[in-house]
Amino acid sequence: MSNTRGGNYWTTTAAVMRAYDRLPPEARRALASAVEDWVPQPLLTKYRRGTTAADIAAFVALWDRQELAKRERQRAGAIGPYSGNRSEVKDA
Repeated sequence: MSNTRGGNYWTTTAAVMRAYDRLPPEARRALASAVEDWVPQPLLTKYRRGTTAADIAAFVALWDRQELAKRERQRAGAIGPYSGNRSEVKDA
């Protein structure tokens, strides 16, 4: 399968952390407070190609909104407990 959307990345822990460390502080803050554990390598590629740190943070915010909308659609269609709608408190 080809990857035409930004590159082919090794997603080892070391590679992920190297890419994260090379991002500008604004982008790192956006990733650190994100809803999901997004992989930073494609964002580093965008940064190296001239995308600003603010734009990278906006990408992360967009991905977060899309992920939250997806989770809400899944939750709305769920029947019975699953990880998104299970109560944290056990019924006594």
